[in-house]
Amino acid sequence: MKKTRYSFALSVLMVLCAFAAWASGGLGGTPYSLATLSDGRVVYTTSEEFKSGAMGIVDPSSGAISSAVRSNLGGDAAVFSFSKGGTDRVLLANRLSWGAQTEIQIFNPSDWSNPEWNGTVNGNLKGVAVLSDDLYLAYYGSGKGLGRLEKRPLDSYGTVTLSRDIYKVASEDKGESVLTTDGGRLFLMVQGFESFPSSMDNGALVQVSPTDLTAVASVDVGINPVGMSSRGEAVYVASNGNYSSSAHKAWRIDGSNMARSEIKFAGFQDSGEFVQALFDNGTKIFVVSSVFDVALGVNRNKVYVVDRPSSWTTLTDIALGAPATTLDGWTVGSTLDVKGRLWVCSSNGTEGSVKGIGSDGSVETYPSSYPDSGGSGGGCSVGFAPSAMFLFAPILLLFRGR
Repeated sequence: MKKTRYSFALSVLMVLCAFAAWASGGLGGTPYSLATLSDGRVVYTTSEEFKSGAMGIVDPSSGAISSAVRSNLGGDAAVFSFSKGGTDRVLLANRLSWGAQTEIQIFNPSDWSNPEWNGTVNGNLKGVAVLSDDLYLAYYGSGKGLGRLEKRPLDSYGTVTLSRDIYKVASEDKGESVLTTDGGRLFLMVQGFESFPSSMDNGALVQVSPTDLTAVASVDVGINPVGMSSRGEAVYVASNGNYSSSAHKAWRIDGSNMARSEIKFAGFQDSGEFVQALFDNGTKIFVVSSVFDVALGVNRNKVYVVDRPSSWTTLTDIALGAPATTLDGWTVGSTLDVKGRLWVCSSNGTEGSVKGIGSDGSVETYPSSYPDSGGSGGGCSVGFAPSAMFLFAPILLLFRGR
């Protein structure tokens, strides 16, 4: 009888351990945004129908997933990373009241319990960039609301050194982002605003003075710019043409002189695909596209990996080839890591995955049990398989105790 009690207690403990091992392997929710750290880790946020969310970490070196680094977030939380004195910082933007306000927390990744700064600001934070000793934040307004660009010192996050309003005049209320290039230049992507020179219908890439946030130069980038990235002095902008394959545009802009070159791709796998983002890792160009899948009722995204052109004078009919991966849902987060891998998050209902795509087209998926495309993966980790074996041990012990 005594052995039976011990066996029963041990069985309960092992069941709990097995369940914990299984649960820890998933993302903990539907991935929504992501950022990468200099040590290769990927920080992501989740969103459940824009009502609740959390922040987690994927460590590709070990395959481990920590799904609840920060919890009890709003359903529209986004994450950004930047460097302060050569050390990573993570900015968690917990958007409140549908973007009317944003709770900002800035962490040193060595301590997720105590943010270096915690403050609430008006507006919906969209973009983050660092230049010298300053942090630049880009916000957008909702409807005819007010967007703005802010400058804050890195050694005093709560202080606003300078703020410039951006009044919305285009049809979209989102898409603003901000970044810097190797030449120490600051760029803002806007979707048609009267305070910066751009077309009323089209968006623009604007070079901004880091000193007073005034426009230095601008170039038209087409309808609804949604993705911006940089390498060296080059800035890449993808405009989805208001979700149209006939109006989408892909651009490479030389940041030193604002010379604009349109990049045209050939061989999209599905009709109706439009470009969402472009990334240059020095040897390859990653092309992220999207198309609405009528049969499934969701957006289907693809990532193509193509050779980086040897000359930027001829950028037409660049063959895409077969996509490296297909993603369910709307791809919100995408960024390059220090090794030149593209990281994206894919979502479909209450499911999703974080994927890393290499220059050779290889794909890492977290959790690894999630299907590469289509289907309805349950989101459990392969860690469940060995853990499940523990479930048989209590049964054997019960028999042994009799």
